[in-house]
Amino acid sequence: MYSILLRYFNICRNIENMRKEFGKQDILKALKTLDSLAKNPFEIIIAGGSAMICSYQFPLGTTDVDAIIKKSNLSEVDIYIKKTAKRLSLSPDWLNIWVSSFTHYLPGDYENRLNILFKGEQITAKTLGKEDILILKCFAHRGKDIAHARALIKQKTDIDFVENHINNLIAKNWPQAKKALDFLYDILDELGL
Repeated sequence: MYSILLRYFNICRNIENMRKEFGKQDILKALKTLDSLAKNPFEIIIAGGSAMICSYQFPLGTTDVDAIIKKSNLSEVDIYIKKTAKRLSLSPDWLNIWVSSFTHYLPGDYENRLNILFKGEQITAKTLGKEDILILKCFAHRGKDIAHARALIKQKTDIDFVENHINNLIAKNWPQAKKALDFLYDILDELGL
């Protein structure tokens, strides 16, 4: 039993040691490598801190790229993500789709606010718009989301749009919508807005 726990601890430690903080140039390098390895075209929509770093010049650090895979599915592109990780000495989950569990909170027209970050031979990577990132941050409402939400609000994000969207979800009795709005109001109060 002890040897199994020790082996598990060492695997976790090795994965954690592989985690490097990404800046915009690091993310672009990883996307270029991924593009060179991919055999079929697909699209990536980048969310969270990575989108803030790449499209809105936020001085944040992130250890992964939260993404939505479009025009393909993760099982088809995962091999290329893992090969990119190996080639660049990144964590195997450097690009992950965990954010996909929150995309149902996005407005139906979120794709109208996407920004093209990278266009290669096989992949196109886009980032979410500021309002859409703020909506996801409000629904995630983790400790680290507070600083991100503050920064987005200071970037002249359309707060009325965000507030109206969350209120529409409250009217439809969506889970967590009231907490998301409370999170937004707390940040706005803190900023004196």
